[in-house]
Amino acid sequence: KQADIETLVKAKGYKDCVVTLNNNQCSVIVKTKTNSQDDAVVIQDIVAGQTGLSFDKIRIIERT
Repeated sequence: KQADIETLVKAKGYKDCVVTLNNNQCSVIVKTKTNSQDDAVVIQDIVAGQTGLSFDKIRIIERT
């Protein structure tokens, strides 16, 4: 699942992405395009669709 999420996030135009799944939570380390709320929604939608996790279980960490 981690590799699938990484591939889908990169397909949306984000250059780098690393995903970890632990204890029914997901962390996504990503270099965002604009650091906007829209980026978070796109990434959360991908993760939720692949894992079934709710948005409150998905943490997005922007990498510089």
